[in-house]
Amino acid sequence: MSQPDTGLAVGATAEADAAGLQLLASIGASLGKVQAELQWQRDRVTSLAQSITPINNIAAPAAYANGVIKSPETLGPKTGQAWIVRRMTAANFTGGTVAVYLDNHNAPQNQIVAFTQAGTYLFGNKQIILTPGQQLVINTANATGGTVMFTIDILQVALNWLPDHLL
Repeated sequence: MSQPDTGLAVGATAEADAAGLQLLASIGASLGKVQAELQWQRDRVTSLAQSITPINNIAAPAAYANGVIKSPETLGPKTGQAWIVRRMTAANFTGGTVAVYLDNHNAPQNQIVAFTQAGTYLFGNKQIILTPGQQLVINTANATGGTVMFTIDILQVALNWLPDHLL
């Protein structure tokens, strides 16, 4: 029994088979690149997640009726870290003012928030970001009712991952 005549020469069939194999090889290489890209993205997301540490209730030194608290070791990030401030609480006073500043209490434009009574401020998406060398400064004026207690909740992020976290 003979094979049916396809109208193709034997050489043409070999060329079609070679083209098919090339196409399969090209598809395989493309899938390999897609797999590598997906693995790279998974690794980046994992590294980003590992670079974020929530820290709650960082307490500033106690404040009295009138005074300024500057404590860079307590109220600012260490080298290589950034802080994203999520919550501030001023407690244990009934009147006066507890104002929170970025870096300098003598610069009104640096004021972040002012408490006229005990309370909590949640920043939500309007976050305060501190980088190394920056700190929160607390200024109490005529605070009554007790020793002012001030705490913050933050997300600490490795500085090199901050842009990725913000995106």
